[in-house]
Amino acid sequence: MDWITQALDRRIRFALGASDTNSHANFLRVKIEYGLVFLLGRLWNSNLARLDIHAREATINRLFQPTIGAIVEMCRTLDIDKDAFAQKALTKAVNRYPALRNDRIGHGFTFVDGMQEFLFGLREISACMYDTRDTPLSKEHDLILVQALTNDVYSGINFKANGSDFISWRCPRQCGSLQVGSVYALNGQTYSLLSPFVFATADQQFYAFRDVQDRLTGKIRYNSLFQTTTLSREWPEFIPNVANDGTRVKSANGTVTNVFKPNYHTYIDFGMKKQIVDFLLNNRASVSATIWGHGGVGKTATVQSICEDLAAATKRDFDYIVFASAKDRYYDYYTGSVQSISERTIDSYESIVRCINGTIGAIKADDIDGIVGYEGRLLIVVDDYETFSDADKQKIAAFILRLDINHHKVLITTRANIVIGMEFQTNELDVDQTANFLLEVLRTQFSGFNTDSAKEELTALEAREVVHSVTSGRPLFIFQLAFIWAQQGTLNDALKRNIKQEQPAIEFLYGRIHDYLSENAKRLFVAISQLVTENDDSNLIEKLQYVVSLDTNQDAFRAAFEELVKLRLVEVLEERFFRVYSKEILNIMSAYFTRCDASIRGSIIGRIKQVTLDKKLDNEHALLETANSARYSRSEEEVVSQYRQILNRGSSPGDVRLSAALNLADYLFNARGKKTEAVSVFRDHEHLFLGEPLVFKMHANYCWALDRKQEAIRILSDLFSRHVDFRGEHKLELELKALYLTYASIAAIEKKEALKTRLAFGEVKKPEYDRQNADIRREFQGVFGFGYKVFGFVRVGELSTLPPSCRENVQTGLLQLVMVCIRINKFEEAKAICEYGCEKGTQTYAQAFRQRLSFIDHCAREYGNRRAGGQGRR
Repeated sequence: MDWITQALDRRIRFALGASDTNSHANFLRVKIEYGLVFLLGRLWNSNLARLDIHAREATINRLFQPTIGAIVEMCRTLDIDKDAFAQKALTKAVNRYPALRNDRIGHGFTFVDGMQEFLFGLREISACMYDTRDTPLSKEHDLILVQALTNDVYSGINFKANGSDFISWRCPRQCGSLQVGSVYALNGQTYSLLSPFVFATADQQFYAFRDVQDRLTGKIRYNSLFQTTTLSREWPEFIPNVANDGTRVKSANGTVTNVFKPNYHTYIDFGMKKQIVDFLLNNRASVSATIWGHGGVGKTATVQSICEDLAAATKRDFDYIVFASAKDRYYDYYTGSVQSISERTIDSYESIVRCINGTIGAIKADDIDGIVGYEGRLLIVVDDYETFSDADKQKIAAFILRLDINHHKVLITTRANIVIGMEFQTNELDVDQTANFLLEVLRTQFSGFNTDSAKEELTALEAREVVHSVTSGRPLFIFQLAFIWAQQGTLNDALKRNIKQEQPAIEFLYGRIHDYLSENAKRLFVAISQLVTENDDSNLIEKLQYVVSLDTNQDAFRAAFEELVKLRLVEVLEERFFRVYSKEILNIMSAYFTRCDASIRGSIIGRIKQVTLDKKLDNEHALLETANSARYSRSEEEVVSQYRQILNRGSSPGDVRLSAALNLADYLFNARGKKTEAVSVFRDHEHLFLGEPLVFKMHANYCWALDRKQEAIRILSDLFSRHVDFRGEHKLELELKALYLTYASIAAIEKKEALKTRLAFGEVKKPEYDRQNADIRREFQGVFGFGYKVFGFVRVGELSTLPPSCRENVQTGLLQLVMVCIRINKFEEAKAICEYGCEKGTQTYAQAFRQRLSFIDHCAREYGNRRAGGQGRR
């Protein structure tokens, strides 16, 4: 008998006196079931470890959501010395209760007419349990609540067996090791542990075990013995492993795992576990999945917690779980330092194979056939995959390809962008998630910490944003900030340390990051250090693409750049710009640049010179500006090479290519005197400028200057035959038509004069002369038709409003048109053109037009005289 049974007896007597049959029955049930829980607690704590492995596994599994029958069965199994059930009366009573309970409560009903019979049965069972001599329940014992251990002396409360007294209790540690927070039955000098099955509080509230709410944390749900309430309390050390041989652990559900030490004290989920567990249990598309991302976001902790969950679950989903970690260092958030892991055993593909075989009990430690052919369910975790050599990575990847999705699952954690199977990318927590995570750390790690006050301090958005900035939203740093806060006392004092910028943190997060990047990403990593500065940490993405020589391979560049973005090394600004995530990362980038191959450094620096650091210019315009500047300081070979690079780049926009072609041709023709090479620029790239009037103009000019007059005329003729869209540039169109008029007129006139000379020297006979002369006359008629339309267009406008170049070409063309008109006897048209030129032309050209008027009159008189003399048309 003890304090609880005495208190229950008083309630039973009161209900009996008050004829309250319901309360009478309920308290009898409580007394019986408390007795069963008392026996279970006493036997569990003293005898569980003595059971063989199979009986232990079965007993532990019965503990979760147990029935009364299961509790009785556990008590009988645990009563190895027949201490509790030595008396047949007690055994008979205990065995009888589950059936009575199920018949009257669980599966049946008890009304007024059957209540007395039900009460009689309960009283009989209760009496047998508590009155049978020489049993644990019949002996008097005090209940001891151990509250503290101070200076090797335990202290607490002694609830006396008489049920009325409770006194202070003290016990030297030398009397035995006791658990603070637990309840013991004290009989004489013997302490029998009852917790966690019986739990008590200082205010005389007593609770009996109901079920295990969470296997992993040991959270137990209790029923109050004296009122209708429930209570939950965690007992982290409660759920035992069934077996542990030093290298392997067998859990209650039968899962066998290798021994590993979690890198957390209390796991706090940040939203990723559910997706990964779903992959392990439900995904049928892939054997493996990769959890990758930057350091300190909880990749390893998440996977370790999943392994523990699977081992603690009621249902066994994997027969074996192997956690193989290649981690060789860790960040100690207590001290803010990087610590080496001296006992590292996983450092190669072969060591992974040995670890797996050692866990599943294979005889041949280095043989993978047993692993590949395993027909149970095997989960393999490869932690810190990036630390393996490239050769080992290839072996691991090939090994995974041989595994069977029906029997194997593999999880890989890594900082590198190396994805095998499905991809789970980890991210930093946002502002609100960071604040909530911090509060949860404070709550779980510091039992005396005033979390209400902390929550109030984090109410302001500004405070949450500062916390997020200091920790980067990384759980690793959030834990560290929590410990600093607990020591400093206030959040403001804790935030005086910028955790993420301290050298150990930088070294842990980024010290090896370059080694984990893909080859293209490594090139970007070092090149960025030359494109930005500490004062201006951003630049154009396309400029970076050019500098690393990936401007012609968009897919490769995008993949490498996204790798840096995902690892929080750079971030994208306004789509076209990037910036380095922090000054510390930039310093590491700069250090790696100085160590990289000289040829890589030279290529990067050379290309930066070509595009400049000016963020206002995109790559193409920067290349054009560099080429233009090179005309005055670089060799001809370099200048030509830079212009031709622009012309040959598929990414160069039309306006940049056009400027490059015009400027290159001008450079060769005027600056270097290489006129033929200048013309070749347009011929070689004709396909790029089929509709560009400026190219046709310059090409024609240069051909004319080289005395390739027919080619110049053909070029301009082709322009107009193509029906080019001048995009509203009517003055440019007019200028080119005037230029064509000039060239065509001069060429036709020169052809006529040459024919006359050949006739005079007898180089051509009169019949052939007449035939060729007729052809030339038709050519004159064509030029006149084209030219008079140009004149008609000019006459309706103002010549003075035209740009100088256009005005010059128009006046020259009209002067030549006058000479064509004279050749075909269009004297009135010629005079009209000259009169317009005299009135509207510039001073120099007006004088020329006046001279043409006199010549027209002279030619007209001669023409009239010839006609009168019968000599025919001129």
